[in-house]
Amino acid sequence: MTDRRNNSRYVGSLMVDEHPALHLLDVENMLGGFVTPGLVAELWGSYRELAPVLRGDHVIAGFCPATAPAGLFDLPSAVRKLVGGHGADSADRVLIDSVDVRHVARRYERVIIGSGDARFAPLAWTLRSLGVRVLYVDTKASSVSWLLHRSCQGRVRVPAPAAVQIHRSAIARAA
Repeated sequence: MTDRRNNSRYVGSLMVDEHPALHLLDVENMLGGFVTPGLVAELWGSYRELAPVLRGDHVIAGFCPATAPAGLFDLPSAVRKLVGGHGADSADRVLIDSVDVRHVARRYERVIIGSGDARFAPLAWTLRSLGVRVLYVDTKASSVSWLLHRSCQGRVRVPAPAAVQIHRSAIARAA
């Protein structure tokens, strides 16, 4: 389907145009902290279906040192993988630090943030102020911060892998 006003079209659940997008994936957040080798591949398949990565798009995935060994090799080689330092929110920090906002504003029409963390909200606001359309992608396994939700212009929900949903249900029942 094409939107005649601006030559955009729907791919998956996103309206896209011919300009490239930047995808920032906080894998640990999208999997609710439950990162295992097969789950990252399953998440990637769902993500590609609902938030398509088109020709010319760039994808950067962030991991913390503890989850990197389980997930790095389940993503395609074209995905740039970053491993943060030790400490809380290291995947978030390494992803955010990798973004030169002025370069991104010149190069990309859209930025898709695969996370629900509030830490991404200032980046989203800054990119929006420079004319970039910012969306976020979340899963049922991740919670979404109100700040991130308010700072983005749209949302795409990707189903969490079944094993993650089962794991989170078991934790909730045990609590």
